[in-house]
Amino acid sequence: ASKRTVLPSNTMSDIGNGVSAASVLAAMVTFKADIEAVGVRVYMMTEPWWLYDLGPLNTLMRSTFTTDLIDLEPLISGNGTYTNDSVHPNIAGQRVMAAAVAEVLGP
Repeated sequence: ASKRTVLPSNTMSDIGNGVSAASVLAAMVTFKADIEAVGVRVYMMTEPWWLYDLGPLNTLMRSTFTTDLIDLEPLISGNGTYTNDSVHPNIAGQRVMAAAVAEVLGP
């Protein structure tokens, strides 16, 4: 059986520092291909956001990674219930994210 992994991206810092969504996506595509080349299945995840608008990147991700994508953005983005600092998901947000990952990967 092949190994499985989830690759959460830390794109908020890149986008916040002015890196374009297209540049971040290009790096993600290369990284995913490199990891898969050694036999590891990679699941990409859209990233929830509150402070920086990651919507354009997440849209590009949806059109690029049509399989092996866990779409977290619509589950908790912009909902203040799921963050305490407008950057990181709180426990409630982490639970929603974990449930979405578990739904795709299974137990």
